[in-house]
Amino acid sequence: MLIKISLTALLALLFAQVTWAGREAYDVSPEQVRTTVTFPLNWLEPAAGPASDSAHEAANAPAATEAETGATGEAAAEAPSAHGSAHGSAHGSGHGSADKPKPKKQAGPPPLPAVQIGGRTVRRAVDEALANEDATLPPALRDSSYSMKLRNRIVFTPFVHQPRLGPTQSSITVVIFEDLGCAPCKPDQDILEQTLAPLITSLQSTASPTVPTMQIVWAHAPSSRWQGTNLNAFYSKVAARQHRFWDYRSAILANPDRENEAAFGVLSSLGIEPRHIRQSALSEARRFYRELDADTTQSRNLVITGTPTVLVNGIRLGDLGLPLNLLPDVLTYVNNRLQAGLTEPPL
Repeated sequence: MLIKISLTALLALLFAQVTWAGREAYDVSPEQVRTTVTFPLNWLEPAAGPASDSAHEAANAPAATEAETGATGEAAAEAPSAHGSAHGSAHGSGHGSADKPKPKKQAGPPPLPAVQIGGRTVRRAVDEALANEDATLPPALRDSSYSMKLRNRIVFTPFVHQPRLGPTQSSITVVIFEDLGCAPCKPDQDILEQTLAPLITSLQSTASPTVPTMQIVWAHAPSSRWQGTNLNAFYSKVAARQHRFWDYRSAILANPDRENEAAFGVLSSLGIEPRHIRQSALSEARRFYRELDADTTQSRNLVITGTPTVLVNGIRLGDLGLPLNLLPDVLTYVNNRLQAGLTEPPL
């Protein structure tokens, strides 16, 4: 029994010695850990400051002799007074005039290396897009507040019943959201007509249009969510059945009051016989209202809350978009992108 207890005690003592030896073998000081950490990226600064350098030197310095130790002790005894006088003089002469190390600013990531393939430098898609935009942007659109509105394009799919001018497969599509019964919208519509009227006239000239790569689409968008019967919009459907929509639109926009009672007279002034107007209004009323409801739903899905609003290849002008007076500059911008061989609208 005594032999068994002695053997157990001996094994416990041996295990404790091995554990302590292993601990001494793998135990390192914080200074040693700090000096052994490496940073592979040159733009990251080490976490340790100047103290780490001195600690590193102290850890790697050879053992000092007794004479050197005594000299170091005497210097250390005088160091506090010297430090105190120097610190006091520095504060007294100007509070910081002494050489104080300035913190280093963390540099940004290094620039990506240039890659060449076949003797040509490869550029990132972002850099190329910014360069293309800067080259095609008119001066009036160089405002920094316009950049996001030029890039955020709205996807619009026209309905078959919506009036349009120009080829269907055009490279430039201008969509007009209007309320022909909105009298307060006249000032904005007058600004819009300064640019649209010549384009509409050119596209109506079927012999030789000057802008064959453009189409204009019109969509009804009520200016008020709670709107009564809009006869101006209703009779625009009658005018479209007689292929006189754009003439009817110009005549309605020229009327400052936009009375519903004037719509029938506008159609008559365009040479449409009254019996044809009444026949179309009675026989196709349900279809006309369904088409107007479809336009209204489409405008609400696109968050068209004010009229007129224009889309040029998805670039929004008017409500929540660029100012309407910038329509010529937006058309120039889109045309410049097409002339430069860029995808329009961007994918």
